[in-house]
Amino acid sequence: MTQRMRCDWGKTPNETYQTYHDQEWGKLNLNNQYLYEMLVLESFQSGLSWETILNKRENFRQDFIDFDYHKVAKFTDKDFATLMQDKGIIRNRRKIEAAINNAQALVKLEEEGSSFKDFLLQHISQPIINHPQT
Repeated sequence: MTQRMRCDWGKTPNETYQTYHDQEWGKLNLNNQYLYEMLVLESFQSGLSWETILNKRENFRQDFIDFDYHKVAKFTDKDFATLMQDKGIIRNRRKIEAAINNAQALVKLEEEGSSFKDFLLQHISQPIINHPQT
């Protein structure tokens, strides 16, 4: 049996963290919804460990409607208040506001005939790929 090669940070008993390392980290994924998910999660990670965020990812996924930024862009004050009460996510007012504002910005990009993917590719000369693409 071949043992999977992992970076030092991926060698952990936390299966969620290992799965992220093995299946997502370093793999190019330009799906706009996935890019929004990563933007949200990375924003919430600021000041915390990535492992903490990954452990709460399913809660974020549920609260942010599977990271459907079209739906998140329409969140109301009531939705915001609900998020602020959810102990399953990071309850930081500014981070939640940013997630909603970023969703609105992505919708606006699309209304202007672009996308998050297009925006990123304009600013990345060549993607760095850390895993073979499958």
